Amino acid sequence: MSEALCDERSSATSDEVEATLGELRREAKIRQTLPWFLSALLHGLVVLAGFWMTFLVIQGEDEPRPVAVRSDFESLAFAPVSMPADSVKVTASPSAGQKSPAFDLPVPALSEPSLSEPSLPEPSLSASASLVSPVLASRSTSERGRSASFLGVSGSDVQRVVYCIDASGSMIRSLPMVLEHLGRSMAQLTPPQRFSVVFFQDNEAVPMPNFAALPLATADQKRAVLRWMHHEIVPRGRSNPLRALERALALQPDVIFLLSENITGAGPFEIEADRLLAALDDQNPVRSDGTRGTAIKCIQFLEEDVLGVLRHIAEVHGGPDGYNFVERDTAGRLRSRPDDMENEKGD
Repeated sequence: MSEALCDERSSATSDEVEATLGELRREAKIRQTLPWFLSALLHGLVVLAGFWMTFLVIQGEDEPRPVAVRSDFESLAFAPVSMPADSVKVTASPSAGQKSPAFDLPVPALSEPSLSEPSLPEPSLSASASLVSPVLASRSTSERGRSASFLGVSGSDVQRVVYCIDASGSMIRSLPMVLEHLGRSMAQLTPPQRFSVVFFQDNEAVPMPNFAALPLATADQKRAVLRWMHHEIVPRGRSNPLRALERALALQPDVIFLLSENITGAGPFEIEADRLLAALDDQNPVRSDGTRGTAIKCIQFLEEDVLGVLRHIAEVHGGPDGYNFVERDTAGRLRSRPDDMENEKGD
C-alpha cells in the first residue's frame, strides 16, 4: 500500500492507452491555441492585402498611357495611324508561331478479366485486422486473469466493473490526473469483462453513453469512453454520490471503484453520512452466506476526510484492502499513504 502510484508504467499500462491519452492532450492544446492562430492569420492577410494594393498603384504609374486614336469621318482620304516613338514595342516570342507537339499515347483497352488468368486472393479479415494497431489493448491478458484494479485497490474474479468518480468543483485541478489513471485501469480490462463509468456532481449522476448495458471492454469501447470523459466531463458544483451509487448498484456489478475528495459534499448538496451508509446497506445487503453482492472499493483522493466516511464504506462493503488514501509525496508524485501514517493523522 506504500508504493508510488505515479509511475504506473508496468505491464498493466499499455502503449496504446498512452497514445490515446497523448492524442487527447494534443487536441486540448489545439483547442486553446486555434483562436489565436486564426486571429494572427486574419491580421496577416489584411496586412498582405494592403501591401499588394499599394504595389499595384505604384506599378500602374510607371506604365505607358494608352494612345488616343482620333478619326475624321468627313475627310475624303484617311492616313494611317502613326504610333508615337516612345510607345511600347511588342515582340512576338520565337516559339509563338510554333505548334506544340501532340503526343498520341496508347490507351489501354479495358477488358473483362479472363477466367483462365489467376486472380489475386483477397486479404482475409484477420490479416487486414493485424495491420491496424489495437487501441487500448492489454498486453498480458492471459497472465492477469479476470482482475481489476484502480489507484491501489483491486478485486479478483471480476466480470462486471463500474467506476463511480467525483466530478464536483473540488476536483477541478485533479480530475485530469484521475482520468489518466482511470484510462490505465480500463486498459487492463478485456472481454468478456464489462464496465461502465458514472460521475457525480451537484445532486445528479452523469453516466457514460450506453451506461445501463454494461458494454464489453473492447478496444473501441474503451477508446470511445476515454474521448467522452475528456470532452464532456467538466468539474462543477457540490458532490453528492447517492444517485450515482444507486445507478451503479442497480447494474449488480462485481466491484465498484468509488473515488472522491469529499464524499459527503457540502452546502445544499451535503448528505449525512448515516443516510448514505443506510442507503448502501439497503441496496447492497448482506446475503445468506455473509457476503454482499457488490464489493465497493474506495479511494480517498488527496484531501483528508475528517468523518472517515469512505473508510467506513470500504470496511463494510469493500472487504480486506478495500480502501486506499492517495496523496502526493515531496516530489509531487501520487502514492498510497501507509496505514501507520493514517492512524497518526486520526490521533
